[in-house]
Amino acid sequence: MNLGLPSIDENRVLASFLELVKIDSPTFAEQAIAATLEARLRAPGIAATNDLSGPHGGGNVIGRAPDTRADPAFGEPICLCAHMDTVQPGLGVKPVVEDGIVRSDGTTILGADNKQAIAAILEAIQTVFASGRSHRPFDVLFTWGEEKGHLGAHSVDLGALRATSAYVFDAGDEIGTIIAETPTAASIVATFHGRAAHAGIEPERGISAIQAAALAISRMRLGRIDLDTTANVGLIEGGTVRNAVPERAVVQMETRSMRAEAFEEQVAAMTTACQEGAAAVGGTVDIETHVSYRGFRLTPDDPIVLTAADALRRAGYEARIGRTGGGSDANTLIPRGMRAVNLGTAMKDLHSVRENVRVSDIAGLARVIVALLIR
Repeated sequence: MNLGLPSIDENRVLASFLELVKIDSPTFAEQAIAATLEARLRAPGIAATNDLSGPHGGGNVIGRAPDTRADPAFGEPICLCAHMDTVQPGLGVKPVVEDGIVRSDGTTILGADNKQAIAAILEAIQTVFASGRSHRPFDVLFTWGEEKGHLGAHSVDLGALRATSAYVFDAGDEIGTIIAETPTAASIVATFHGRAAHAGIEPERGISAIQAAALAISRMRLGRIDLDTTANVGLIEGGTVRNAVPERAVVQMETRSMRAEAFEEQVAAMTTACQEGAAAVGGTVDIETHVSYRGFRLTPDDPIVLTAADALRRAGYEARIGRTGGGSDANTLIPRGMRAVNLGTAMKDLHSVRENVRVSDIAGLARVIVALLIR
């Protein structure tokens, strides 16, 4: 039930999505898709620019809809936000459509994260403009570097936007989900230092940095710590050759929690484990901790939540409040002073070669965006 909304052209939005996923755009190489999207926004009359804040000309693409049919009665302008970059393996994507579902050929990710949202935003704009109806004033923000810590959202000049609230479409939950709670996340990089020695002739003279790292990891609680907190060791590097006691090892870790106290406790526990592991073998360790993003919590009566819920219902979806263990550009825009919320898109198996999305959900997300823009 669309409740008076203009219809989405499902074939057109699918074609747009298939075109976008074929454009290589791994993090730090967004220049080609940025150029494409700048042109796509300009076609219907949106003033679009690339702020060139990213590497190799792949900055944020910022669009400002003309005021021709903008209705001030809607209130302040809003921002429609999605990110352009994808994770690897994401080069040479070959999309396959079968039984109403889009997948890759199994050798790469699909790139629905976040090109489904980009296609939906473009389709919604085209649909609204073609309808001739008045609409909410709006800006568009397509960011770079989201997958490496929301870098585009960090670098964008918010003064270039009229909007003071942003609707981010980057949650894997079903359409209808309004993400109202997210964790604070930290990356922890521990560099263990030992002493090199020949492993067969004089191993006693060596201090194994890899052993120190292994002891540290064995002291950590990892995985699901509690309902609100997780921790993970993601990368381990160390040594140079098989027959030498390794003098250096690097362990990259992360932790996330919805609760500030639990977050600080887990960071401290992982730090202590690293120090104890190094000390146990007579080595040392350097630890770098970086808060990747801060969590947020929105109440059900927050105006941005109410606006999202109304649009979802008018697009035919049941609105529901959700939480996620992941982050999005919303986590970075909020501390910078912009109200923001992340909405479900129904993309599946993110960051894997099994990634997929239903064609009906690409069109459905576009319908939700139309409902945000017009009454």
